Amino acid sequence: MRPRRLLPLLLLLLAAPAAADILVVGGKPVRCTWWEDGDEIVVNPYNSTNRAMKWGVERHPKSKLKTEKARPSETPEEEYCRRAFEAREGTAADHEALALWCEERKLKDLAAREWERALEADPAFEPAKAALGPAGLKEVLRRNGKANPALGGLLAQYLAAENPATRAVLFDRMKREHDLSLPGSFLERAWRSGRRPRGRTDDVPLTFRSDRVKSEEGVKYTMFVPSSYDPLRPTPLLLGLHGGGRGGKDGEKVVGSGPSAMNFYTGIAEQRGWLAACPTALFGSWAAPVHEVFLEALLEELQLLYNVDLNRVYLTGHSMGGFGAWYWGPKWAERWAAFAPMAGGGGPDAGRLKDTQTFVYVFHGSDDNVVGVDSDRAAAKTLLSNGNDFVYTELDGVGHGCPEEVLAEMAALFEVKRLAVGKGRAFRRDDSIRSSFLAKPTKEERHYLGDPEPPDPDAAAEKPEQRRRRLLADIDLGGGKAEAAAAAFAE
Repeated sequence: MRPRRLLPLLLLLLAAPAAADILVVGGKPVRCTWWEDGDEIVVNPYNSTNRAMKWGVERHPKSKLKTEKARPSETPEEEYCRRAFEAREGTAADHEALALWCEERKLKDLAAREWERALEADPAFEPAKAALGPAGLKEVLRRNGKANPALGGLLAQYLAAENPATRAVLFDRMKREHDLSLPGSFLERAWRSGRRPRGRTDDVPLTFRSDRVKSEEGVKYTMFVPSSYDPLRPTPLLLGLHGGGRGGKDGEKVVGSGPSAMNFYTGIAEQRGWLAACPTALFGSWAAPVHEVFLEALLEELQLLYNVDLNRVYLTGHSMGGFGAWYWGPKWAERWAAFAPMAGGGGPDAGRLKDTQTFVYVFHGSDDNVVGVDSDRAAAKTLLSNGNDFVYTELDGVGHGCPEEVLAEMAALFEVKRLAVGKGRAFRRDDSIRSSFLAKPTKEERHYLGDPEPPDPDAAAEKPEQRRRRLLADIDLGGGKAEAAAAAFAE
């Protein structure tokens, strides 16, 4: 099902919803969204920013609430994320202003990030050099090609070079001339990633562990790479699970697909600069055991083929995918910065989030006659009772759909959320940027995707018989590597 069009898409995708406030209601502090409506104050304890929501919403006379004493519930780190998104294409002065804002709030690491962004906008910007200091400036210039144009020119040559020997020479030159701090495996992964297609690609065959994940219909996912993607920069990843269910005479066929799910997310991904991937289910329930192996392999593959910010991996799904998001969201809470079940059923799954700080955005239509709303209402009550970080939006008149303003609210909320890991009260949000390309190379990566280590300029050229045996071995693996090998073998 395609998302329902209600408002101009660009405005919806980039609109930043007002964060929930802490407001005293009935003598107790309540985290909620609120707004004025005539002589009343409308209070939504489920934190939705959509003023059309009716279920669970309270109305109070203006005289009973002191809204002037409301205080934001948004943390300084979340506010920074929102401001940073707004300044993403700003000038050096814009980033300087945000860096100073961070320093006022003692957000030292985030301030340093903005000073670095100022240098990217203007490599000669003296206030940024002074703020970073000699050691901090040196560290930036050893790895950031935008802040160091001379290094940037060599990095661009590296990414464009088809000849492995040329890349080896460039890598050695960057180490000698700029004391490059990026490992060779990072650059080789970036080189490999730069050759992946931009935009939308349907039915990409899984390559990683393709000999362990099998299906008669093929193991596939649909991929979207935004036009802004830079393989040298860590990028958020959105994983979307499709709806549908079981089909066919024996109930073993899958109704729904990755391409159908991607219709929801391409607009958001392009405008936000996110990667998006939508796998096609192997069985008519995302909770089926076979999907654990599939989704683990898919995440590994995506994090090796694309420069993913590991602190910004998000999960969502609609209908059957909403049930899937409810299942995998709590089960793998340590993987997601946030997750969003849409028109699914939370029920008892919401209770599994009690001791986490993983943000949840839940949506359901009040008149959904395909998947009833009661389970998600119960989940919303559980999240509220347990003090989780969440938003529940419920709208009338949308049936089993997923309106674009809901997707926009989800995306704007995801923008400020980061991975939180730990146990119980020890859960801690991580605001650093963690590149998946910095992972240590493994035997599995070499086996399925190729060696990410820098090429050896002195290595002997592959002989025809060696190449033939390698291509036949790749064909035996199945998946994407097999398709590429078969095409090369035919040539």
